[in-house]
Formats: sequence, structure tokens, C-alpha cells
Amino acid sequence: MQPIKKQLNLLQSLWQLFKSLFQYAIVDRWLLLLAAVFTLGITISNTVIIWLLGTPIDLIQQEDFSSITTVLSVFVLVVFLNQAFHLGNAVLSHWLGLRFVGRLRSALFSKVLQLSHLALRRFEKGDLLARLSDDVAEAEQFVVETPLDLVSHVFTFIFYSAMLFWIDAELALIVFVFSPLLLLHQRYFAARKRRVSQKFYDKSGALLGYEENALGNLQGISSYSAEDIMSRSQKKVFEKFKYWGMRDKWLDSTFFASFNLLIYLPAAVIIYVGIGNIHAGSITLGHLVSFLLYLGYLSMPIRGFAELPFAAQGSAAAAERIINVFNTLPEVIEKQGAKPLQVSHGEINIRNVDFSYLQGQPIFNGINIQIHAGETVALVGRSGTGKTTMVKLLMRFYDPVQGSISIDNQNLRDIKLSSLRDNISVVWQEPFLINASIRDNLQLACPNADQDSMIAACQACQAWDFIKELESGLDTVIGTGGINLSTGQCQRISLAQAFLRDAPILFLDEVSSALDSQTESKLIESIERFCHERTTLIIAHRYSTIRSADRIVYLNEDGTVVIGKHEYLLKTHPYYAEAIRWQTDQEKWENRKVEAEPRFLKVGSE
Repeated sequence: MQPIKKQLNLLQSLWQLFKSLFQYAIVDRWLLLLAAVFTLGITISNTVIIWLLGTPIDLIQQEDFSSITTVLSVFVLVVFLNQAFHLGNAVLSHWLGLRFVGRLRSALFSKVLQLSHLALRRFEKGDLLARLSDDVAEAEQFVVETPLDLVSHVFTFIFYSAMLFWIDAELALIVFVFSPLLLLHQRYFAARKRRVSQKFYDKSGALLGYEENALGNLQGISSYSAEDIMSRSQKKVFEKFKYWGMRDKWLDSTFFASFNLLIYLPAAVIIYVGIGNIHAGSITLGHLVSFLLYLGYLSMPIRGFAELPFAAQGSAAAAERIINVFNTLPEVIEKQGAKPLQVSHGEINIRNVDFSYLQGQPIFNGINIQIHAGETVALVGRSGTGKTTMVKLLMRFYDPVQGSISIDNQNLRDIKLSSLRDNISVVWQEPFLINASIRDNLQLACPNADQDSMIAACQACQAWDFIKELESGLDTVIGTGGINLSTGQCQRISLAQAFLRDAPILFLDEVSSALDSQTESKLIESIERFCHERTTLIIAHRYSTIRSADRIVYLNEDGTVVIGKHEYLLKTHPYYAEAIRWQTDQEKWENRKVEAEPRFLKVGSE
């Protein structure tokens, strides 16, 4: 009973996975039905073709040569009809597969985009890419190709089995005596296939994740001359992938080889008995040929019945990985009945907020901050004290463990997420730029922006001077992450996005970190004008960036904060005072260095 129960559990698991993904295929129900009609036409025409192949042999033995021409004419006609069905079925099946892949991949991509940042930390980027590409392709085989193949196998099995019994019932019974062996064979391999395929897909995702991470950090790898170390590590990850890939291939090859043996052995018995029946006169040579042809082609649906559960276990492993993403719940969930944010003033209140990424390691510990309407507040502190995390909490990428955050007395938990983010312009330290034109990147922030408003925003951010020198201007394609531009140019385009969005609340995360002093000075003037009458939060390490702030929030390493003006913190907070003194000394040293450079250039000129 235990093996049977285990087999039933496997089938139930397959059925649940199939039901979960079939919603992306059932939309094309009428096209699926048409594909089944094409399959029925192929089966019927194949049945007629096989019968017509044996008929001329009997006609030759009977010396009825006049009928052979008629039989061959019908044969050619049925072959043409058969190929027409094949053509229609092939094109339609491929189209159905592509439509399914399009729907599933779009749904999976949308789900990934909607997941909260904490939820996404469970997956490697490369593994997510593997799920979007390789796993979706496997799911298409599981949900679209497998059912269509099953329909084909059922039709073929019914028609060919009927023909076997009609030609010679005794020989047909011998064929079906061997059927239990095929079922036992399939059951033995199917359970093993699911486990091995799951491991193989996991290792494939891990390999892609490692390579994606390495390719995203080429600069760091080169800086530490770590190419050899990374290559050796990649080989170790690949070895695990290769091991399970070979296990998967070995299982496939063993399955097919042993299955072929189980098919050919009964055929030898049939030929031996069939020759005896010809001598006994119970069957003609032509009928035996037709019988053997039906038997040979019957091996295809029998093999299909055995292979489908086996292959489905491999595809099911990929489908399961997709379902795992769909079943991943974001930590940040929009409340039912959430209302749009109404920004009347732009006042932000952070009350008794606790937050941590890891339990027992608090980032914020009961902090209270009130940012007045139209006020510019600077967030400063040592690295790792949660400056960027604060912005992410205000954007509601995360929720506080305890406490609340509100804008104009509206709790962020009660607000529609899209409405909250529509009212905020943010410039991250790493610009958000895609592989498209500058125009397209600006329209990410403001889809309806016209040419004049784009140029004005770029001029305000000191970006128009270099953009107008580009051959295609705003239509210049900048590459993934803006790779075709300098870091400072990318930062200015990112700032232009924020200017173009023109939201009542503005967050700036190290916006001038990649700029030279002259450009920074001009940019700060533009930012100060833009911040007028906007609630602005600035994250910066440079004092030059925060000197215009109305107040400064210093984040301590114990998760608490100290709030005050620059002069107050300079007198009362030793760490803040130390940071300002260090920056002041650094700037003096840099100024002396610049002043000294012309004298150095004259050395050796005399």
C-alpha cells in the first residue's frame, strides 16, 4: 500500500501544480480545442495510412494489380491531408506555447517587481533570472505541450489498439500482457526524476546568481586582483551544477534505454507467433505487416504514457520554483480600503519607530522625528547607522517593527502605496537608469513630460551642457545603468528625473558624491531653489551639501538620534564635530594642493 500511496501523492502534487499554472493557458481554450481537433485528424489519417501500406501486399499475392493503383491514389491523398494536419498542429501548438510563456513570464515579472525588498532578499538575482527564463520554458512544456501530447497519445492508443484487436485478437493480447512491466518501469524512474531535477534547477539558479553577482562587481574584482579567486569559486559552483546535470542526464538515458528494451522484446515474440499464424492461415502477410506497423507506432503512445509522468516530474520541479515566487508574501502589504495620500503641507512625523533587518541588531530604537512642512532636513551619521534605511521606511519599502510614520497626519499603513510614491521624488546614490535613451529615462519619472520640460530639468541639474553635445541629444541610448556615461553624468540625469517629477516631498541620497567641487557648487544652488517650499530630506557626508539644511538629524550607532541645527550639534555632539573638523581639514588640504599644482608644473622648465 505504501508505494501506491506514494504514487498517488506524486500525482496529486503534479495536479496541484498544473492547476496553479493552467490559468495562463485556459484563456486560449478554443485554440486548445482546435489543436485537439488537428491531433485527432493526424491520428485518423495515420491509422488509414498504416492500413493502406499493408493492403498492396495482399493484393499482389491475390494478383489483383488493378486495385493497387486505386489504393496508392487514396494513400497519396491521405498523406497530403495528414501533412496539412501536422502543419496546422505544429504552428498552432508553438503559438499557444509562446502565448502561455508571455502571460506567465509577465505575471512572474510583475510579482517580482511588487515584492517588498525584504522578501526579495530570499532570492539571488541570477536565480530569479533563471526562474523567469529556464523555469518558465519548462513550465510551458508542463502545462501546454504535455497535455497536447497526452491527447495525441490517447487518440493514437485507442485507434491503434482497436486496429490490433480487429486484425488479430490473439496477437493483441500478447502485446498487452507486457503492459504491467511498462507501468512498473515508469513508477521506478518518476519518483527519482523529481528529486534530481529539483537539485539540478537549484544548482542552475545558484550558478547564474554567482555569475550575475560577479559581473555586477567587475570593478571591485579588478581592484583586488581577485580574478583568479572568483574564477576558482565559479568552477566550484559549476562542479555542483555539472554533477546534478549529469545525474539528470544519466537518469534520462537509463530510462529511455531500458524502456526501448521493454518495447523490442515483445515485438520479437509477436513476429515469432505471427509467422506461425501465417502458416496456419489465420492471418495474411499483408495483415501481419499492418499489425507490426501498428504495434511499432503504438510504442509511441505507450512510451509517451510512461515518459510523460517521468518528464513531468522534471518540469514540475521548475513549475514549483515559479509557484514559490508567486506564493512569496511581501512584508509590506497594502491595507484593504487604503486611501490616496492627500499632501496639503508635507509634514512628516516619525513616532517611536523601531526597526531591524536581523533580530537582535536594531537599526532604529524608539526614534522620534518631526519634519515640518517645507523644511529641509539633513540625515548624517556614520556608515551603517540607517540613513538610507530611513528613506526606505518613508517610501514604505519596509514597515517599522514598532511605531508609526505619517505624512500630514495620514499613517503610511493606511495609504495606497502607489499614491505615497507618486508624491515623492527620490534620487538614490546609485541612479535608476535603464538601457534606453535619456528621453526614455526621464519619462520613467514623468511619462507625460514634453521636450521643453525635459530640457529645463536637465539645465537645472547641470546636465544639458553635456547632453546637447551628444550626437543624438536626448535620444542617446545610455546603456544598462548608464554605462555609456560617466558617474557624475548619470547622477545629474537621475536628479533631472526628480526635478521633472515635481513631487511635494523630495529625498536626496548622496546626490553630489560623484561630482567635482565646481559642478557640485552649481548643483547645490539648483537644489536649494528646487527645495523651496518642498519637504526635503538630504542624506550626505559632505558638509557642503547639508549646510543649507534647516535642521540636522544625526543617527547614532545605538539606534537613537540627535536633532538640532549645525551650530548646536557642533558644540554638543562630539562625533558630528569630529566629522566636520575632518572635512574642513580635508578641504583645506585639497585647496592647498590645487594652489600648489602650477608651481609643480614649472619644475624642470628652466
